[in-house]
Amino acid sequence: MKLNTENGTIIILNGTSSSRKTSILKALQDIMDEPYMEAGIDKFIWVLPDRYLDRPLWDDVLVEDTWWQGCIERFSKLPAYLIGIRCPLEVLEEREKSRRNRTLGQAHLQFDIVLGRGIYDLEVDTSILTAEECAKSIKERITSEEPPSALKILARI
Repeated sequence: MKLNTENGTIIILNGTSSSRKTSILKALQDIMDEPYMEAGIDKFIWVLPDRYLDRPLWDDVLVEDTWWQGCIERFSKLPAYLIGIRCPLEVLEEREKSRRNRTLGQAHLQFDIVLGRGIYDLEVDTSILTAEECAKSIKERITSEEPPSALKILARI
């Protein structure tokens, strides 16, 4: 499998549980001009044709240092945007309570760890913006003339 790094762009959404990463991911898929494949850690990307693999849209909870390092090592030399999905802890905890498929306390445990690196190509706050507004902000950043830099900076640290 060969990735087309000349044309493809990778978008990584990093945020705690219940920060609305998946909602933003779906909204981005709706508004992006090119198709982006959802490639979260729990998806089966190996069953898809190669033509879909040059524009992954990945949502994750980067909790472990080894996960961060793996992300930085694999993507810092590629056109990969690192997007921070933020939200106040109180809002995350309310969302956890209202969603039946969440383990209570996950957002609290992840809160300081997940976004702690603090270097992103863009950050969005889902307590202020809807998923659609976040997606629009991300699209504007991705389609701007400014290339991604967060992962390159993190690789030098």
